[in-house]
Amino acid sequence: MYKIPFKQYTFTTFHLPLISNFVLLMAVFMVCRLLFMLENWETFTGVTPAELKNLLRAGLLFDCSAICYVNMLYLFLQCCPFHYKETDSFQMLMKWIFILFNGIAVTFSLLDTATFGYIGKHITADIFTIFPYRITTDEWIWGILKHCYLLPIGALLMWFIYRFYRKPLPLPIEHLQRYYIIGSIQCVILCFFIVCGIRGSISPSTHPLNQITAFDYASKPLHASLALNAPFTICRTLGKRPYRIPKQAEREHVTYSPIHKGYQGRTDNRTNIIIILLEDIQHSHLHAESTPTLHRLTKEGMTFRQCYANGMKGTDTQAAVLCGLPMFIESVTTSHAAMNNMSSLAHELQSKSYLPYLLYHTPTKSDGFLKRCGFNQSHSWDKMENMQEPFVALSTIKETNAKATDAQLQLFLKYAAQQRWYSHTLFVVVGDPDEEEKEIQSLPLWERLQIPLILFHPSDKKIRGIQEIVAQQTDVLPTVLGYLHYDKPHFAFGNNLLAIHPKTSFAANYSNGIFQYIQGHFVLQTDGKVPLALYDLNESKHPKTNQLHQRFPLLQREMEERLYALLQEYMTRINENRLTIHD
Repeated sequence: MYKIPFKQYTFTTFHLPLISNFVLLMAVFMVCRLLFMLENWETFTGVTPAELKNLLRAGLLFDCSAICYVNMLYLFLQCCPFHYKETDSFQMLMKWIFILFNGIAVTFSLLDTATFGYIGKHITADIFTIFPYRITTDEWIWGILKHCYLLPIGALLMWFIYRFYRKPLPLPIEHLQRYYIIGSIQCVILCFFIVCGIRGSISPSTHPLNQITAFDYASKPLHASLALNAPFTICRTLGKRPYRIPKQAEREHVTYSPIHKGYQGRTDNRTNIIIILLEDIQHSHLHAESTPTLHRLTKEGMTFRQCYANGMKGTDTQAAVLCGLPMFIESVTTSHAAMNNMSSLAHELQSKSYLPYLLYHTPTKSDGFLKRCGFNQSHSWDKMENMQEPFVALSTIKETNAKATDAQLQLFLKYAAQQRWYSHTLFVVVGDPDEEEKEIQSLPLWERLQIPLILFHPSDKKIRGIQEIVAQQTDVLPTVLGYLHYDKPHFAFGNNLLAIHPKTSFAANYSNGIFQYIQGHFVLQTDGKVPLALYDLNESKHPKTNQLHQRFPLLQREMEERLYALLQEYMTRINENRLTIHD
């Protein structure tokens, strides 16, 4: 056993080799990134040198996070205060754990380089379930032959890891008590740096790195892939449930399509669009006492009394309202589908010369998903006169309670009413369920997800009255485009509420393993295998009688078929990365 003074041990014999190994991995990951860029460069057309430099800098953050994920076990075993590990044989075991785990990471990185062109995104934890959807046997064979040069490169990188690995020297155990004190302090410090590395920041107020964060550094959604790496996307999606088509859905003959045809005539680009998302506001908050501004809008605009959310989180609301994508199984913004190609309301209207704006009352940190949806320009509420027309704008209002949120809504409308464009602007006010409010957790699922949806146009008298048709958040995109007579095909798992027949309107959502389908005044609930319940909302506000297999067998069958057709189309398109009109 080496006898090294503790002062020398602190850095030169233990910490320096670990730092050297970390730098070694950063170099290996950067080589993998450069290979990825060179192989798929034709995909990233339009990347400027300045943007590329920014993406590569961001890539260092994601590489650091991936290295912390992959080497968590190695680092913990190296630093845990356990004196039996201070042997040469244990350090040999540590070396091979290091080589094995990072060798696997390199393998997935090179596999990602070869498959990115086929699946259109970085591979995630569902790698072995998504390939059957996207790659045929012939493509597998051709892909192996085309990218066979990656095999010797991978072997060279693994040899590089093996050759330049530096072994920390064992700590001399002269004073056992002193050993454990130093080891415990060392372990705590290491855990702190691992957490910071995974999060991508030392600040606790910063959101942890995720796939959506990459959009903060890219001018186009596809360019964000240059900042990411396969080990990171795999680690971030571990534990996420895969999008699997319910077996029952595979036997149904009813079909569903999220493709909406364009409307006749010329698009009206004289009307501006402002989407207002009210976080933690539900239908139960519509009271003249607590939310007077919102209550007034229900009288002055078009209110959809029976509107439901497509998810329980704010990110689910953003995906549903802006992209027409509901939440089933997992949130689209954090799941395996986070890097899928997606359309959005802003992207559609940009083709008609609309400028996208993100409106805020107080400065907030950037939101990668909103940037992905096209909202890159920000304006303060009191600077809205500087916005150029026509525009599509988004403002999110979130306060501590419903009354405070309503007061902020009143302030926003006050600013808007002073603008020259106020009279020819369509306001869409959408609620968002409060998943943490204890008062609603005991309510039925459909009531927990019921939210306000109001269309308000100061000078259009047609946009008035109470509508009894079933609505959902994913209806916002096709409804807005329908109002503007948008003449191009577009993508959304929703309907144009201004043109749909009440009998064909519906809402579909998911929570805690239960799929829910609402049609008319009936609610169908299923686990994806068998129907669980059918309720008649006309019975009472809180119906208790399960009508399953009783009074409405034909209606039950129709609702099952329509729900399973929707799920089949959704799951298939999610897995095949076909969430736009061009796929």
